[in-house]
Amino acid sequence: NPTVQILTNGTYVMAFNSGMCFGKEMIGTAISHGGWRGPWQLLGHNAVLRNSDDDTPYISEDPMLWLSHRGWHLLTHSYGQSISSYAYSTEGLTWTVSPSAPYNWTIFYTDGTSADLNKCERPKLFFGDATSGDASNSPYRQPLFLVNGARSLNPAGGKRTWTMIRPLTTAATAV
Repeated sequence: NPTVQILTNGTYVMAFNSGMCFGKEMIGTAISHGGWRGPWQLLGHNAVLRNSDDDTPYISEDPMLWLSHRGWHLLTHSYGQSISSYAYSTEGLTWTVSPSAPYNWTIFYTDGTSADLNKCERPKLFFGDATSGDASNSPYRQPLFLVNGARSLNPAGGKRTWTMIRPLTTAATAV
């Protein structure tokens, strides 16, 4: 599950599921100055996301990597207490995992009802036009929608997966 951010200088930065290590899935990062075909160089030999309390690898998969005016961001499907995690970094090497989950199991329908999901994986963001100052010269874009592969417990017995698209509420869209 690679996710790639292409920088304005042509450098490719990738976050990926680095596979199973000691029975746990983790996120790795790599860089290529030669385009998508590589060669790729690992930015580290350990999981880039770490638990803050004991520095053990943070268990997650399905990364979504992007760059904003504030730095680097990672959205992942995680294991444990929450289905999602968000991490950030100023330089893309040292990451901080937020203690708050960016989204949970509950979805809200337009008729006012809600349901809990039993699967919600592969987070991706859909971005709008460039933002931050002069939009014509900015490489940064505003995330507008969260897209996941999902499966809900309702309707009862539902076992099929589907693509879920949720609008993100931001200061720009809430006005």
